[in-house]
Amino acid sequence: MVKLTEEDKKFINENFDEAEDMIRYYDIEGVLITIAKAIASYGYDEEYDMNEFGEAAQEVYTRIYKNNVDKL
Repeated sequence: MVKLTEEDKKFINENFDEAEDMIRYYDIEGVLITIAKAIASYGYDEEYDMNEFGEAAQEVYTRIYKNNVDKL
């Protein structure tokens, strides 16, 4: 099971249709890949500067990675 903070769970629930699967069933790689794809798709503005969603998603990605690095 992936170690997620309450803040991570809240962000995932608010931003991903597959939130329940991410939280309950995905392995660490699945969670990180899903967040990375969202950052690539929605995390940048027209000039390729990271937008508010991208910054928030990157923070969650980094925290999840650090909390689960032993599972990679």
